[in-house]
Amino acid sequence: MREAVVEHGFSKQRQPFEEANVSKAIVVLPEHRVKQITGRKGNQDLATAMYNAYVDGASLAEIAAAYGRTRQAVFSAFKRRGWPMRPHLRYGQDNHFYRGGARNQKSANHKVEKAIQRGSLVPESCEQCGEDSGVYAHHDDYNKPLAVRWLCVRCHFEWHEKNTAIE
Repeated sequence: MREAVVEHGFSKQRQPFEEANVSKAIVVLPEHRVKQITGRKGNQDLATAMYNAYVDGASLAEIAAAYGRTRQAVFSAFKRRGWPMRPHLRYGQDNHFYRGGARNQKSANHKVEKAIQRGSLVPESCEQCGEDSGVYAHHDDYNKPLAVRWLCVRCHFEWHEKNTAIE
């Protein structure tokens, strides 16, 4: 005699198919039977619902927690079905390194290096303590690339602890 596992609220019971009210009950098949019937493990409707949540902006970890799966299982389900993933590139305010616009620091440092090589800018001793060795060109404002102050490592570090350069 064929039996079905029928869910009633939170309990599961085995009943013969004739007695089980299949129209109102959920018949739960073992996972190996799902694979035999569908040709693959899993539920297409569940995967579609998870992917729709992903498209709406939820992360893989959030989806995995909501559906009781691992993040890797959710990722594999999407990849197996050939569904496109969001790009990992973040620009502007979405990037955690964003500091509010174009940065002139790299350009300013490059211009100082070239000016020193040409001889138009000559390193001096530290303006704070008078140290002669290990002196760096410090920019208070990166928009003025050749307006530098010469500071040693210690004084430069102390300045940046208390201040922020204009970018």
